[in-house]
Amino acid sequence: MIKWLAWIIACLLVIIICLYLFLPGNISIDRKLDATINLKTLQRGLLDENTWKQWWPGKTVDANGSTLFEYNGSIYSISDKQLSTITLSVKKDNFSTTAAINFIPRDEIHVIISGHINEDLPALPVSRIRAYLNSKTLSNDLGDILERIRQFYSNNDHIYGIHIEKALVRDSSLISTSGISKGYPNPPFIYKMINDLKAYALLHQAKQTDYPMLNVYTQDSINFLTRVALPLDKKLPSSGKIEYKWMLGGGNILVTEVKGGPGKINEAIHQVENYITDYNRTPPAISFQSLVTDRVKEPDSTKWITKLYYPVM
Repeated sequence: MIKWLAWIIACLLVIIICLYLFLPGNISIDRKLDATINLKTLQRGLLDENTWKQWWPGKTVDANGSTLFEYNGSIYSISDKQLSTITLSVKKDNFSTTAAINFIPRDEIHVIISGHINEDLPALPVSRIRAYLNSKTLSNDLGDILERIRQFYSNNDHIYGIHIEKALVRDSSLISTSGISKGYPNPPFIYKMINDLKAYALLHQAKQTDYPMLNVYTQDSINFLTRVALPLDKKLPSSGKIEYKWMLGGGNILVTEVKGGPGKINEAIHQVENYITDYNRTPPAISFQSLVTDRVKEPDSTKWITKLYYPVM
């Protein structure tokens, strides 16, 4: 019995020694994939740790002011953030290493996302074998993480928090007027001007073809210039403060729909402007809100429906 036990122990030692001799002293893991993502949006998303919780494939835990990311028994934490590289600290059992996630642009809408781990294995045979086995799991996990990044950030709705559509401008005849207010214009101020336009259209037997249009501008957050317009089925002459405008059709325009009051609308405006910057677009004309909901008849701003239109080149 003792001989058999000694023989088994000897065989195990031989196996461990052979594995130790044949296992490399260093591991190098490289994973790479192509993604249809704008580099600026990817950078903004990955540098914001809060967005990671939306796509991370495992659990997330908030601890001591930072976030730990758990996946397949490994614990990840963000140790460094640069414009082209995110560095992660990784721990699994007694094995720890760092992983670098890099993103390199191919063109405006394509990015190469790569993950890299390079680590020396422990000298002790059992520790080396365990670390080597863990590295094989980490290689698969790193591939999963890169794929989740691609899936999440390839969808602009996830990045901007709103659905932005590309459309073409339609030929439109408009009548327009404007007014100045101290402070942001309230609905009665806005709809007084809109009603003036409606009365003028009725006087000239013109029909409204779409919702009233609104643009608000300020340089100092005190004095606000408010422009309103009404799309009509025919051209009308200008008169006094009411001017005829023509919106040339065929150009590109970005469109999104917002439900909510000024806070929601301003956040959507900010995100559309981010989109314009990310994709290097130039606005050839002012943007405007299309007032789907009559804000005087519906005082509850959480129920307002507003469409935002941004002409772009």
